[in-house]
Amino acid sequence: MAAKTKKKSRFKIYALAVLILLAGLGSAGVYVYNLVYSPYKGYSENTKIVIVQPGSSVNDIIHTLVSSGVLKSGRGFRVILRLKGGERALLAGEYLFDRPMNALEVYDKFRRGDVYYHRFTVPEGKDVFDISTMAEDAGLFKKTDFLNILNDPSQIKSLDPEASSLEGYIFPDTYLVSRIMTPREIISIMTNNFESKYNEYLAGPIRERNLDLRKIVIIASIIEKETSLPEERSLISSVIYNRLKIGMGLQTDPTIIYALKLEGIYDGNLKREHKAKDSPYNTYKYRGLPPGPICNPGISSLIAACSPADTKFIYYVSKNDGSHVFTTNINDHNQAVYIWQKKYWRDKWREEKLNKTDGAKAAPIPPAKDASAKTGPKLIQGKKKEI
Repeated sequence: MAAKTKKKSRFKIYALAVLILLAGLGSAGVYVYNLVYSPYKGYSENTKIVIVQPGSSVNDIIHTLVSSGVLKSGRGFRVILRLKGGERALLAGEYLFDRPMNALEVYDKFRRGDVYYHRFTVPEGKDVFDISTMAEDAGLFKKTDFLNILNDPSQIKSLDPEASSLEGYIFPDTYLVSRIMTPREIISIMTNNFESKYNEYLAGPIRERNLDLRKIVIIASIIEKETSLPEERSLISSVIYNRLKIGMGLQTDPTIIYALKLEGIYDGNLKREHKAKDSPYNTYKYRGLPPGPICNPGISSLIAACSPADTKFIYYVSKNDGSHVFTTNINDHNQAVYIWQKKYWRDKWREEKLNKTDGAKAAPIPPAKDASAKTGPKLIQGKKKEI
């Protein structure tokens, strides 16, 4: 009887131990489950970007995720890494988080390489100074760091051995970039894009017509600055070629502006005295093309530089709406100047004056000067642009 009692007692002890073990395992299971599957959002912003630099350790990544409020703790993330052995799956990059996520979802985001990229747009006609400022404003890099790479022409030496910078060869486009990329990596994508477009659109015509790529890019950069209208690009191109053919100065304001930018003294205002500046980019002072491109032209301007319209135009004057009047001689040019740069502004001044006086008698309008008094071509930046 005593033996039976002892057996029953031992059974109860074993059963209790098993129950305790199972309860412990269950609690541990619930604990681990919560670590892995409980969603969490510890940041107050709508979105949070986490940057994982190349070469970051697991501890570095987990610390960043926790300190950014993406994970409550790193324990669940470590459990997943141990189970999946996925340390190598943690890819460097920028990651965007915008909702509560559990540790497994965060891990899967890294495993998929679901990297966030910024859209960085280089508009047609921007120069290296503009692009560097845009890169800094976008929070990608310091302006000086970006500009230092843009001033290194090594990436396009195979296309243009005479290049002194990458000006003209940063192809205007929208690029997907990350802040873990270096300035050189991003700029390489842009110059590679130029080379791709060159092979697709320009290499054939340049080879067939025995043209020089550097000359084409310089002319295209001037075209890009002079008009935004597609139908005018080949006409502007023809004026440039016609002037070069007869040894006539190009006399374009954008080339002077670029000269001022090179010296870091352009403040947004082009003054008459700047036309006397001694710079090889001053096409009022020196005939022929400037020594290099003055901006980064788009493909339409590059094609127009390869294929100018067949005209005898050597002048154009702004109509103040983005379009121009093209002429072949100084008399017709002077007449166009009178209509669009004198009479136009005189009439506009009179209209504004009448509006200000609410119908009262306007002040006397000064007579327009005789257009025949104009002795040569002239181009003024802004509303009174002519060539």
